[in-house]
Amino acid sequence: VKGPLIDATDVYLQRKEKYEKSMHNLDEGERKQHRLIHMMRASLKKKHGEHMKEFQDTLDADLEDLNASKAGGSGKSEEGDEDENGDEDENEDAEDEDEDDEAEEGPGNSAEEESSKKEASKGPSSHKAAALTKKDCKKRKTAKKGTEIWCGCNTNSEPISTEDTCEDQGGGRKEECKWSSEASVCLPKDK
Repeated sequence: VKGPLIDATDVYLQRKEKYEKSMHNLDEGERKQHRLIHMMRASLKKKHGEHMKEFQDTLDADLEDLNASKAGGSGKSEEGDEDENGDEDENEDAEDEDEDDEAEEGPGNSAEEESSKKEASKGPSSHKAAALTKKDCKKRKTAKKGTEIWCGCNTNSEPISTEDTCEDQGGGRKEECKWSSEASVCLPKDK
C-alpha cells in the first residue's frame, strides 16, 4: 500500500542517492564548497521558509548552467586559452608603454615637477593647486622630497584627500608639507 508518507520517503531517498553520486564525483575543494552552500541554504530556509522557492530555482538554474558549461567546455577550452593569452599580451604591452613613458621623462624631470617649480616662482597667492589623480601619484616613488607629487600622494601612490592624512604620513612629511584648505590638497610648505 502506497501512501503520501511512502511517496515522500521514496522522493527523499532518490534525491539523497542523486546527491551522494554527485558528491562522489566532486573533488575535495568542490565538496567543501558544496557543503558550505548546503549549510547556507539550510540556514536561509529556516529563516525565510516559503520565500526560498524563488531563490532555490535560481540556484538550480545556475547549477544546471554550470554543469552544461563543464560538459560543453572541453571543446571551448582551447579557444578560451588563446583568448586569455591574447589578453595577457595586451596587458604586457600596456605595461611596457607605461615604463617607456617613465623612462623618457626621467626620474627627476617630470612635467609635474617642472610646472610646480614655475608655479612656485609666481608666489603663493597666484597658486591654484589641482587635485592629483592616481595616474599622477604613480610618479611619487621617483619624486623628490618636498615636491607637489611627494606631498600630495601617500606611499601607496594614492592622492591624499584629508588634512589628517596630509599630516600623518611620516617620513618628514609633517616638516615638508601642509594642508591647503582652499584647494583641498596637501602641498609643499613653500607654496
